Amino acid sequence: MSEYIPIKDSLHNVLKQITAQSADVFAFILDSWALIVGDEIAQKLKPIKLQKETLYLSASDPSWLVQGSFLEERILKSVHKEIKNANISRIKITLVC
Repeated sequence: MSEYIPIKDSLHNVLKQITAQSADVFAFILDSWALIVGDEIAQKLKPIKLQKETLYLSASDPSWLVQGSFLEERILKSVHKEIKNANISRIKITLVC
């Protein structure tokens, strides 16, 4: 006879694994940002958090809000090339003054 595990314990374990994976992915992104996107983009757009499937970037120049939106697909492809298990499907860029 198999032992039953309460669903709240199972959900807790799954969420803990997902959170750990996200933290590992974001730590890698922070450490390797220039390698992932190139020096020019890395100087203009900085990763600030990874939440659900969205990578949040900051831009210190308003022109990079627009430029970054045009580069979203390129950035996503570069991230997925370097991190095979990255569950990131969207980029959101905010202006930091």
